[in-house]
Amino acid sequence: MASPAVVPGYNKQLSTGSELNFSPDDPVPSLPYEVVADIFQYVPPVQIITVCRLVSKTWKSFIDDPQFWQFGLRKCQNFTPKLIDIPSQNIDWPKLYLNTACGPNLIRNSVSGEFSLEPPWTISYSSWKKFSNKYGLSKVAVRKRQRHSSSSSSESEDDESDESDADDDQLSSWGGGNKWSIQSGCIKPEHLHYEQIVKENGNSAKNYVTSYEWCCRQQVIELSHHGFSDSVMDTVQPLISVSEWYCARFDCGSIFCIRVELLSSEKKVIVLYEDSVETDQWQGGELGWRRVEHEFKDYGSGVRFVRFSDGGKDTQWWAGHYGSKMAGARLIVSLK
Repeated sequence: MASPAVVPGYNKQLSTGSELNFSPDDPVPSLPYEVVADIFQYVPPVQIITVCRLVSKTWKSFIDDPQFWQFGLRKCQNFTPKLIDIPSQNIDWPKLYLNTACGPNLIRNSVSGEFSLEPPWTISYSSWKKFSNKYGLSKVAVRKRQRHSSSSSSESEDDESDESDADDDQLSSWGGGNKWSIQSGCIKPEHLHYEQIVKENGNSAKNYVTSYEWCCRQQVIELSHHGFSDSVMDTVQPLISVSEWYCARFDCGSIFCIRVELLSSEKKVIVLYEDSVETDQWQGGELGWRRVEHEFKDYGSGVRFVRFSDGGKDTQWWAGHYGSKMAGARLIVSLK
């Protein structure tokens, strides 16, 4: 049996004996730990799990070692010492690495590579009611002033009533008016921030567009499915960043709304961010595509879900799709 190989800098030994059935040709036992781990960082993380892990028992043991994924997180500067305080069995290290080091968008904008209004986007009466009640065109300015001053008792009662039907039945159609639609050609190379929009939009120049009545949609992201276990969320409280691009037509006014809620295991709201932007007629062409963004941090323990809702409509009551346009909805969770 070969002597165990000391893992430099980790105060741990890797078992490299016959129990792992390594062969003399296997490179893992013959190289320093950091060298092998560093080489693996050049392999796409999905292939590390689906291909490299199946090469041999030695490679499997090496890749299954939580410290391998900790090394990877340190390498991409997305590691926090707070993770050390969490028992390893409470962390799905490969999944956590995939959803932090690679910086993936946890909001799914497309299905099978094509833009779609099918699930995971859903629409519910509660989502429609939130926007239509709180962001009705006559209430936009008032609502913004309320949000920036102090939360009144009537507003608190309104928010509380919204949560009571968070899981009610989905509507049979996608929004009001002529419903949601998908457009091409509205994100053009001559537009400011074109490359950034396309990149954040899944390398697509397509966009969603609303109609003359409220079109609202939402996604609910369960954080544990992406490696952010209860222990990670409560101990680390990772940074949660949300953003989305929106614009209005040059000849038609519109309103764009966004609401993002951090939810408990019972899907009760812990923290929320919401905003609305009304664009007057003939201003859309001058303003172009704009980006709304927000960061959640120091939000406390108990966050288990994120509910992302957006929507809009036009202000001229024109049949067709003259309402607000959206692209590149993003939800990024970072351990930094």
